[in-house]
Amino acid sequence: MEQNADNLKEVGFTNEDLVHKKFLNLRYEGTDTSIMIDHMVAGQGKTLEQCYEEAFHIAHQLEFGFNFDKRPILIDNIRVRSIGSKTTIHPV
Repeated sequence: MEQNADNLKEVGFTNEDLVHKKFLNLRYEGTDTSIMIDHMVAGQGKTLEQCYEEAFHIAHQLEFGFNFDKRPILIDNIRVRSIGSKTTIHPV
């Protein structure tokens, strides 16, 4: 995240202008296709791992029409998308 922030600051953004979004690319062991799952927050009596697992099962079912209930879920990679947004107002 720091490298993303530094790159955006070089073109004029400040820390207040930045939003960082985190994603996990998950897949079932023995498969080739990963699904990008947006950052989860643990809550409602569930652990963070349970939240990601549930979101992955839902996304996989929607994408492929089935799930592998007994296969482990692997993390292929973690991604961070940084967005700089700034509103400039010019006086009239």
